[in-house]
Amino acid sequence: MVPTLDVTSTEVRECLRNVKATVRVPHEMIVIDNGAPPQGFTAPVNAGLRAVRGRYLVVLNDDVEVLDGWWEPLSRALDAGNKVVFPTTIGGGTRRFPAWCFAMRRDTLDEFAVAPGEFLDRALSVWYSDTDLLLRLSAAGVPPVCVPESRIRHGNSRTVDLEHPDSSYRGWLHAQIASDRAAFRVKYPHSSKGPSPTMSPDHAPIPIAAEPITLHAHGSGWHGQALRWPESIGHFLLAGEVALSATPEEIAVQFVFADERDTEFFYFNLVPGAVKTRFGYFLLERERARAVPEYTGADPSWSAIRKVIVRCSSDHKASAIVTNLRAFAEAADRGATAEVGTTVYGNKNAPST
Repeated sequence: MVPTLDVTSTEVRECLRNVKATVRVPHEMIVIDNGAPPQGFTAPVNAGLRAVRGRYLVVLNDDVEVLDGWWEPLSRALDAGNKVVFPTTIGGGTRRFPAWCFAMRRDTLDEFAVAPGEFLDRALSVWYSDTDLLLRLSAAGVPPVCVPESRIRHGNSRTVDLEHPDSSYRGWLHAQIASDRAAFRVKYPHSSKGPSPTMSPDHAPIPIAAEPITLHAHGSGWHGQALRWPESIGHFLLAGEVALSATPEEIAVQFVFADERDTEFFYFNLVPGAVKTRFGYFLLERERARAVPEYTGADPSWSAIRKVIVRCSSDHKASAIVTNLRAFAEAADRGATAEVGTTVYGNKNAPST
């Protein structure tokens, strides 16, 4: 079910084309045009969900590109008993519950409706309806579950378009967001956010470092720790918390994947915005890795990775403490842990960013 501001748009046609090409079981596609008069997000989603007839229900923004093999893992996760599931968003999607694409079974629609025929709370017409659903599911002990092996891409959202060229629509939208914020605060006076999503049972967290990783930077160069990477980890999401002694603009934190000879294959950067406070949570996806520019060998294989190097850089004295570092992955050895050793890296080892 696809809500959109323009049912005739190229984005909608491409979205539906991708669904048709990747879903290999009988299915129906319902498009709800919520552009004129404006209805926000909740009303068209509820209308679309009332219209569906299938065993499974998927809400999909028109700017989502589903990738081959995305549906089967979601259906398996639903058949395993999860109430609401959602895929990995390549290159983003670190939110607790990215509502631009989620799936459920029909019995979930009936079980968690706020009123007959109303799955989402209509008091939250544009904003916070996804957070409200997250909190309701979490309170029932069944929070939305991320299924990492299901993958999509997400563009800049147009379903609720804050930059819409129609000034009257923009005015209505901003006013409605303010109204939704007030309604959410009335409904949840003591809660501003819900818990982080759980992972499916097949993707249990594997600890990478049991003790905090303390990184100190003084002057130029990269300083860090090398961690043993469990060989059994395949597809993964890397998660953890980081506390900084400087603002994100003044310090860089980087994760480098390498072999035993320190050949660097991929790296992640925690860029400004990824860590918004002195203590922040991060979730890094395998697809966000960037190939090291200096590497000129054959296409790197993930099976060649034997260590992850966590390091930081700053132009002045600064530090970063990484805690609860773990990988969510399919792995044969759930008990694999990392050996932690300290290494100092100079400028010559730092890939360009």
